[in-house]
Amino acid sequence: MPPRIIKRSKTPMVSAGLEVRNTRSRTRSGLQDSDMLNMPMDIIHEILRHLLPHDLLSLTRTSKAFHAFLMRKSSAYYWKQSLKQVDGPLPRCPKELIEPAWVALVFSPICTACGKREAPHVYWSLFVRLCKTCRPQLVVDQHDLFRERGMDKIPKDIFVMSGRGYCLRSEAQEVIDTWKGLSKSRNKKALEQYVQGQTQHVKKLAKFQESCEGWFGYSSIRESERLEGERFEFVDSKLRSLGWGAELKFLGRGSISRGLLSVMRNYPLMNTHGPMTERRWRAIQGEILECMQEIREERRAYKWESQHPELWAYGVDMDDIALTPEICEIMNRPAKECVHQHSFMALQAQVGAILEGWRSRVCNQLRDLMRSTMRFPQNVDPLELAATTFRCGDCVQTCLFFPNVVAHSCQRVRSSVTQQDTYPQSLQDIMRPFLMRLREYKLSEPACQIVRFCGRDPETTTAKEMDALDIRLATQGSAIMTWRAAIIEQTQSNHDMSVWRIADSTDTANAKKHESKIVQNNASWSCRKCIPPCLHSDLEEYLEYHHGVAEKEDMTPVFSSRDICANSAYKLRLPDFEVVKLIDRDQSCTGTD
Repeated sequence: MPPRIIKRSKTPMVSAGLEVRNTRSRTRSGLQDSDMLNMPMDIIHEILRHLLPHDLLSLTRTSKAFHAFLMRKSSAYYWKQSLKQVDGPLPRCPKELIEPAWVALVFSPICTACGKREAPHVYWSLFVRLCKTCRPQLVVDQHDLFRERGMDKIPKDIFVMSGRGYCLRSEAQEVIDTWKGLSKSRNKKALEQYVQGQTQHVKKLAKFQESCEGWFGYSSIRESERLEGERFEFVDSKLRSLGWGAELKFLGRGSISRGLLSVMRNYPLMNTHGPMTERRWRAIQGEILECMQEIREERRAYKWESQHPELWAYGVDMDDIALTPEICEIMNRPAKECVHQHSFMALQAQVGAILEGWRSRVCNQLRDLMRSTMRFPQNVDPLELAATTFRCGDCVQTCLFFPNVVAHSCQRVRSSVTQQDTYPQSLQDIMRPFLMRLREYKLSEPACQIVRFCGRDPETTTAKEMDALDIRLATQGSAIMTWRAAIIEQTQSNHDMSVWRIADSTDTANAKKHESKIVQNNASWSCRKCIPPCLHSDLEEYLEYHHGVAEKEDMTPVFSSRDICANSAYKLRLPDFEVVKLIDRDQSCTGTD
């Protein structure tokens, strides 16, 4: 129903037929009641029609003039309008109550009997809130009621009861008197009609109570969420003022909802009722700042990791960084020399060079291993050859590609070798840096067979050149795979080369389509548009939200070093192109860890 049209008038409320006395009290905002009462009626009308029910109820209690005005029958529109603004499935005002009484029952915590004490529990089907003092006087427990003499003859389902099994004494007595009167009159038909009508009335109120309790539960949850949000906003502002903005951004990528909330829910004082106060903040400040310090370290580690996604395949982590010469130089300084946080922060600009130095040293170790048993042309980097694979010295894996071999778990174990310097020696029991534990290098004949089958020379063809061929290999129609997966397959099974074939264009196109889905589902993505580059898991959501585009040209897929996708070693079963895991005869995953 459209709002009732009210003729605009400049007549103040005090002149609209209302008697106003003693209206000099002040509201919380500092305004006197008379200030608002002297406003034109059209302004008051616009204010009232936008108030929420509990605000309207509070206004009726500010002065006699407002109470008289809002309790008029003609003011019912304001109450109905306010109820429409309530969030959630609040039932309509029952016919037993007028709108102001319904609002008071729902939103006022005051006892409806005495009007003085708080009564948090509502007896919805009885339309009352009762405090502990008034409850024994006005309601009776159903067990006490039916314990009385003669009550066993009266049907229980004609009594209106609350969810906790209470009846209003006055209503229960009225039902008892009516039933006894009809029983004595021997009017069986009238008694049956009364019982039937009363039973339907009870069922209707029971359904009404269920709806009210459903809304009350929903409202309580929303209120708890609102207070929780305010508490976390308070903590968020405190942390930002203390210089933790970068950590908060790292946690939630600009929003506290996904990051700070998940961290701070562990603190009991963050989950108590009521708003966060300065006193509560002081009680938890120390613990939260310790937590934020840990997050700061995590952010710094993530920063250098996300800026160098090309090193993911090497499995580089903080254990490797901690043992670089630059860090060891600081840690091995004389005891008299002060070493603090700023000593390490001075290396921040050199992180790229430190990581590159570590990568270069690791690669040289692998090259030395290869050249100790084989000769390679001087203009060829043996690590770049397509036929280069390594065999683990501790497990059954015999087809480890470069650079993923560096991330293999057997190459990252606690060191038992005695170190000359004190600092590395003290960390050998807790850190797992790269320590080469490979078998003597031997040229892989299965790898050479696959490279030759593709029409290339295994002694000079690089992995990049094999990738550029962009072909897929198949085995007698049973599976289709990339050239790296074919090397793993040939290493495991030693097929006769006659079973291999170059896949046709149709199967190759379908295989690429399914491989793209694997990449989409498993990769993190490095964004070139972000400065510094950042890693993201949800590609489309990130591009749309941060850059307003859905193109993927500026995104590079990055895989965990232990992911089979990191090698681009895909094997798909034909004809359904279902992914097949690469497992060797010893039931150990080959190619990755």
